Amino acid sequence: MVFLSGDLDRTSLERAVRTGTLQRLRRGAYGRVFTVEEHVRARIRARQQMTATNRQLAGPIWFSHTSAALLHGLPLLHPPVTTHVTQQHRPSSRADRSVVRHTRPLRAGDTTVLDNLPVTTLRRTSIDCAMTLPPLEALTVLDGALAQGLTIEVATAELRRLQGSSGTARARWCLEQADARTESAGETATRFALLRHGLHVSQLQIPVRTRRSRYRIDLGWPELKIGIEFDGKMKYTRRAGGDPAEVVFQEKRRQDDLERAGWVIIRVTWADLLRPAAFIAEVHRRLNERSRQPYAV
Repeated sequence: MVFLSGDLDRTSLERAVRTGTLQRLRRGAYGRVFTVEEHVRARIRARQQMTATNRQLAGPIWFSHTSAALLHGLPLLHPPVTTHVTQQHRPSSRADRSVVRHTRPLRAGDTTVLDNLPVTTLRRTSIDCAMTLPPLEALTVLDGALAQGLTIEVATAELRRLQGSSGTARARWCLEQADARTESAGETATRFALLRHGLHVSQLQIPVRTRRSRYRIDLGWPELKIGIEFDGKMKYTRRAGGDPAEVVFQEKRRQDDLERAGWVIIRVTWADLLRPAAFIAEVHRRLNERSRQPYAV
C-alpha cells in the first residue's frame, strides 16, 4: 500500500512514520513497512517507489531498466534504489534525483503494462539492462530473460540495430554467455567467476541417477564427473518446510550418494565468489586430477 501526503491527515502520517508503520519512499509518498527478509523488503520498497512515482509524475513515462526488470520478475543482484523511467522528452535540470530518466526512443512493441504500471517489454528491458549494467548484473538479467522466453535471435537483432551505441559491445559479450538453464543469480555468479578465469563449464543442470535417487547438479563437467553446486542462504530457509536442519540432512545424504557414484562436488557460496581465488584453484586442481593432461583454460 502506498500513500501520498494528501491521503492521510498530517497527525496520522507523522505518527505512522514515527512508529515505523510507514516509511518515506520519495517526496510526498509513503509506503507500508513489512517485516520480511532484507532483500525481500528492498524489492517491496522499490515496487512501492514505482507506484508512488506513477501517481506523482506527469506522463507519459514507462518504467524501464532495473525497475522494469523487477516488475518482470527477473533476477537482480541488487534491487534498484532509484526508480528508472524512459520518457520521450528531455528531463529538466530540476528533475527529482530519486528518479533516473532515460530518453532512448521507444518503438512499437517496446512497451506493455504490468500490475497496472506502464513498463518496457521483456525484450527492451533486457537489452537496456545489458547495455547499462556491469557485466555480472547484466548476465544475471539476461539469464532470467532467456528463461522467460526471450530468444538469442531476437536479442541479437536488437543489439545489431543499436550497433555503435554505448554499451553494445559489453551487452553482446553477456548475451553470448547467457543461458536459459540457469536457475538462480548465484548460479549465474558462479558461472561468471569461472568464465572470468577462462573456465567454461560443459553443461548446466546435469541429471545424475544414483542407486538411491535421481539428482540434478547445478553445473559442471559430466564427462569428468565434476559438479559445482551453489549454496545460497535461500536454499536453507525455503526448502523442507522452512526447517534448515532437515535441508542440511538432505544435502548431506545427496552429497554422499553423488560421491558414491564417483562424482566430485565442489560447493560455492557468495563469500567464495567475493574472493574467488581459493574456489578457482580448487576447480583447477579437480580438473587436472581427472584429466589425462592439464586442463586447458
